Amino acid sequence: AAIRSLAQRLRRDRLIDGDQLAALNSVKTLPRTRVHARVALSPAEQRLVLNACATMRAPIFHQAIVALMLAGGLRSDETIRLVNDRAGVSIRTTEVGEVPVAVLDVIGKGRKQRAIYLRGYAHHAALRFFCTPPGDDRDGYYTPLTTAILVARCREIARKARVRMFTPHDLRRTFATNMMRRADIGLVQQMMGHADPKQTADYDIRNEERLASASFDPWG
Repeated sequence: AAIRSLAQRLRRDRLIDGDQLAALNSVKTLPRTRVHARVALSPAEQRLVLNACATMRAPIFHQAIVALMLAGGLRSDETIRLVNDRAGVSIRTTEVGEVPVAVLDVIGKGRKQRAIYLRGYAHHAALRFFCTPPGDDRDGYYTPLTTAILVARCREIARKARVRMFTPHDLRRTFATNMMRRADIGLVQQMMGHADPKQTADYDIRNEERLASASFDPWG
């Protein structure tokens, strides 16, 4: 609409002729695009997502990709690389206060290496996926994993869990939001593989929650 209005003014000023005006007016209106809102899943939604993975075809696969992104904070390309090259994955187990933790070495942006730590159910899901020979659960279902397939899997999980639609990056954003409640921004930056803490801060969407928790009663 703005271009057509400008074209009319140019025609009135005789800067373009009638044929050029007609050509501009003949251009079809561009379809509107929907901008995906930034999403961080609530704790209740995260539980529903995990439960939904267990009821889907190839539950070991679905639980593993959710664990890597939601509990490990991996990027989409990092998740794809690990899933498609299971044989090359370096995984070891340590303990934190008698709680087993799976440690995976990841090559991120700029060929920088970092470790991610998975505990609890995420630890269990990672070990089942990476340390168990392929069977009917995985064989021929997801290999090779691509960005399009990963996005489609997240949509299917959301539908199965009956939660709002989310993308792989939303799982990483949820990880960052969860971590911000537990650690300082420097540690979260290190775990996410960011070069700049400002980039890490942009993942935190707890603005209203943080403002409310920072408020105080001066007479209390």
